[in-house]
Amino acid sequence: MVVQSFSSIFTKHGFKLWLGNLLGIIITSILSIIAFFILTIMATIFVATTVLGSGLHNAMLGSEALEQQMMEAFSDAGFGLIILCIIAVLTFSLIFSFPIAGSIGMTVESVESNRSRVSSYFKYGFKFLFKMFGYSLLTSFIFIAIEIIFIMVLAMMGINDASSGSMILSVIIFLIIFFLFSISIMHAPVIMMTERTGVFKSIRLSISLLSQAFGKVLGTALLMIPAVIIYYICYAFFMLPDDTAIDPVTKMPDFNVSGMLLMIFIITPLFMTITMLIIVYRYFKHLRSFIRPIYPGGGQGGNPYMPNLQQPYPNPQQPPFTFNPNPMGSIQPPNYQQPNPFQSPPNYQQPNQKPFPSNPFPPQQPH
Repeated sequence: MVVQSFSSIFTKHGFKLWLGNLLGIIITSILSIIAFFILTIMATIFVATTVLGSGLHNAMLGSEALEQQMMEAFSDAGFGLIILCIIAVLTFSLIFSFPIAGSIGMTVESVESNRSRVSSYFKYGFKFLFKMFGYSLLTSFIFIAIEIIFIMVLAMMGINDASSGSMILSVIIFLIIFFLFSISIMHAPVIMMTERTGVFKSIRLSISLLSQAFGKVLGTALLMIPAVIIYYICYAFFMLPDDTAIDPVTKMPDFNVSGMLLMIFIITPLFMTITMLIIVYRYFKHLRSFIRPIYPGGGQGGNPYMPNLQQPYPNPQQPPFTFNPNPMGSIQPPNYQQPNPFQSPPNYQQPNQKPFPSNPFPPQQPH
């Protein structure tokens, strides 16, 4: 498959990719607000029920009984609050999996098929929602495990001084491991949608790309760094409150509302478009051949990554316009001899034919 240049794909499909990401962010924001209010109401009802059930509202302020009942009430509510926190994490992870799946799927379609449709954003968003949700949970658990291991190692080594050389070296090693693991699973969602694989297999194939083509994977990560730096500079400029402008009513720093709207609805979709296009474009151009070797002759259905066993020359080593008596390859069974069509079987005699008589004129000696 011939992949067009990055600039031509961005010029042709960039606006539709940005529009799809914008719609996805709007829908995700609405769903997040609804989920937040529902979870807040559930937490309020649960805490109120716990307080009323413990009789805390009847205790006198400042008494020892109040303090004791507060401890008992929060200890009883602790398990329920943990369950609510887990439900909240799963809910928001599922919500935010939709725009990621939709953005990657739409970008894959624009690079692979050279077409872009806003409807494809919702098509891939719903189709790969639960796979992306599983990928997000699995990678989050791995990142948390890496952080826990790092803290345990620091505790076992007894490193408490933040300015010590051991602490600085440990932090550098941790950041290197964190960075390598991040770029090793970077292509897993693209592989999941392009090759139609599961979560575990896509992660395994993405990690194998790091060992087979480390330079290409690292190049993709380095190309994304300028976009990330520019995005966070814009975030700091538009989203963070201005400490010099204090609201006289609330006595709080004033927020730049127009800057926040610009950041959310213009810059963030553009950032998602550029970063997703970098990952998908470099996967198709430089990395997909490591997972699915390219076959000559167009492959099955014109797909060069799928061998066509019906074509006369499925063996890539066989040159064109040559005859191979074994169309499925050059491997022969052991002790195999190619039959000779011009050789008669042993002791063969045609039917109803007498043998030739002896020669009455034998050859004579020369004079």
